[in-house]
Amino acid sequence: MRLPRVMMMVGLACLCTTATAGAEEGLKPGLWEMKVVKQVIDGRDMSAQMSSAMAEMKAAMASMSPEQRAQMEGMMKQHGVAGGGEPGSMRMCMTPEMAKRNALPVDKDGHCTSSSVSRSGNHMSYEFACNSGGTKTSGKGEATMTPTRVEMRTDATMQQGNGRTQTMHSETQMSFVSADCGAVKPMTPPK
Repeated sequence: MRLPRVMMMVGLACLCTTATAGAEEGLKPGLWEMKVVKQVIDGRDMSAQMSSAMAEMKAAMASMSPEQRAQMEGMMKQHGVAGGGEPGSMRMCMTPEMAKRNALPVDKDGHCTSSSVSRSGNHMSYEFACNSGGTKTSGKGEATMTPTRVEMRTDATMQQGNGRTQTMHSETQMSFVSADCGAVKPMTPPK
């Protein structure tokens, strides 16, 4: 199943969308922590399973040799993602340029695009479409933000190449951690 990869792309598209929204609201650059609080797939709440999978991944990394763990953490950091402080969270580094963008970016590989973005105060609505590996995903979402906190809700429909269709609803929270990203490298900005 390609669902995890598609969900990651949707999450990154939402992150880029949110970074753009922060341009008017003063979203702070630096280290941010993102956590999926709710994940519903085809009407089934998968939040507990996702938390369990994250805990298993954390346990697996803890049982790796120091060299293997360092290699895995290094690969994650190269892509601008690191394990977070809170269980089930990821940390990302947002540069000042990402926070100031005044145009909705797409992912650097061109898999996702946006069709509309509207803003009103600290609230934003958006629509997106992704196409990768035979899976087409389209959806809409909304975000509410302050300079140090972002809450997002996204609804998406995924059509896989084999004709299977899935629906997904996710609720995500992002919190500002620090102006210093430490060892977490910034996410590669879209071209």
